[in-house]
Amino acid sequence: MGPQAKSVDGVIVFLDSYYVSDTYAGVLEGIPPVDWAIENAKHRLGKLWGEGRPVLVVQPQRKPVVGADGKQMQTYWFSTEKKPAEVVPGRCMMAWLNSFDVQDSNDDGTHVFVIWWDDQDAESPLLMALKHVNDAGGWWANAQGWGI
Repeated sequence: MGPQAKSVDGVIVFLDSYYVSDTYAGVLEGIPPVDWAIENAKHRLGKLWGEGRPVLVVQPQRKPVVGADGKQMQTYWFSTEKKPAEVVPGRCMMAWLNSFDVQDSNDDGTHVFVIWWDDQDAESPLLMALKHVNDAGGWWANAQGWGI
């Protein structure tokens, strides 16, 4: 078991796994809409750790892409409809948080997967991910049970 911390609702939580990637790896920054970055991160999480898991997506800060003329640029990413070009922070972080605290006696533990964006890697992935869980209502509002 790795580092541990306690949620706002008193649950002892540990970091099971942590993954960091460049938000725009393989694409031009600002060309795909922010919604693509969010969906791509959820898809990647499913490929890494399995589909159907409880996922908390922290909405990233959006910044407009501005052209030389000072106006916000537009993008057509897989669409005929123009959309405002925006970017999110350059690093996408994902954490798998786990606990052996349960509310249902049929479960062996509880877990939640957290996705968030920042311009720098988290110094303490457990504390940063748990902060997002706490801000979203606490462990029991976000985690689901698992069994062996």
